[in-house]
Amino acid sequence: MRRKEWMGKLLAMTLAGMMCVSLPAAGVCADAEGAGEEAVEAAEQETTDAADENAEEAAADTEEDASGDAAEETGSELGLKYAQNFTIEYLDNDVKLITDGDGSQRLLVPKEAEVPEGYEDAVVIRTPVERAMICSTTHAGLITALGDPSLYDSLAVVTTPAEDWTIPEIVENLESGKTTYIAWEQYANGDIEEVVTLNPDVVLISGGDDVAVQLASQLDEVNIPYISVTEWMEPTGEGQLEWMKLFGALYNMDQEANDIFDAKIARMDELKAMAADVPEEEKPVVAWGMVYDGVVYTQGGDSPTAKTIEDAGGIYALKDLEGEGSVQVNMEEFLDKAKDADILIYSSLVTYTTDKAALLAEDALLEEFAAYQNDRIYVYGKDYYINSTAVDEKFSDMVAIIHPELMEGYELMHSVKLPDAAE
Repeated sequence: MRRKEWMGKLLAMTLAGMMCVSLPAAGVCADAEGAGEEAVEAAEQETTDAADENAEEAAADTEEDASGDAAEETGSELGLKYAQNFTIEYLDNDVKLITDGDGSQRLLVPKEAEVPEGYEDAVVIRTPVERAMICSTTHAGLITALGDPSLYDSLAVVTTPAEDWTIPEIVENLESGKTTYIAWEQYANGDIEEVVTLNPDVVLISGGDDVAVQLASQLDEVNIPYISVTEWMEPTGEGQLEWMKLFGALYNMDQEANDIFDAKIARMDELKAMAADVPEEEKPVVAWGMVYDGVVYTQGGDSPTAKTIEDAGGIYALKDLEGEGSVQVNMEEFLDKAKDADILIYSSLVTYTTDKAALLAEDALLEEFAAYQNDRIYVYGKDYYINSTAVDEKFSDMVAIIHPELMEGYELMHSVKLPDAAE
């Protein structure tokens, strides 16, 4: 994976307000499938209300769809608690009607069941899915959340090469030929011939950009069903995690997905309660951000990232910075607000910011930060974005980073203390 591409995708999401998730899962699609300078330029024209607009459009499409009315009469909507960008409605005979992140509806029908009356013109996906194509590593993270490694065998096509995966089963399937790798650049340039040949049951696209729109249009032409997965547009980590219920529906694991989701949320609530008992005077100050091309990408004081830090028992160093999501500042302003912070969460992968020398190569002024001098700088592990929905584990990491005394013996799972020198 080239860093320029990774940064392009990361910054595109940052500027569009997509980094505003709990546990700051900044850049959940940061496997950079097709990012680069064009993504950055396009992102500069976006606003942080992209997720709200998407949710409003999906809601409007759902209300206007006649088949949605039929579903309302015959079944009940799945009890989503946090997710705003998709819905699931249960019909008779385990048939499910999904409204995806782009407002399109798909009918999930068990292989042995008949398509219900009134849905003859619906786009049908037979379940459980046996041959899927995923267009982001984060989709694999949603599958991982279901807790069944055998589901990786259903991945007929991925768009990330073997060397960029941290899931052993997927690497093994790529090496054995069970899973096929199709480069992002291939279908981004309009070539879907190999996709047509492989003929997946469903293609999971990331939505929200021109490439996704183009791919969706081409798949429509060849009658290959797709679902737009826009978990990265959810305003909270809990909402992002809840997309696992959509994947549960694809594999007929609806109850399992609900139970796992509830357990993860319960664990987060337990950790929040522990952190809430810490006296105010014992709470460290925590800064969050990353430097790229001389600009610091951080989060506003009213962002979910700031709230996550506070929920984990910290004081956000930039709490007076206006904004509910991503904010860009120059290094001088960042230094002024965050220089004395006890801890710095540097939101880059350890793959790229490998050690302190690499950090200072991005901006030498980082050496002046108290967190640098006190050896309390943390970066994201290589698997951070692939495990985009491991929000409970990432919150555990955050609590352990901020209050190690509360998590005695705990080993970080998705974050890494920045080493003095790369191994």
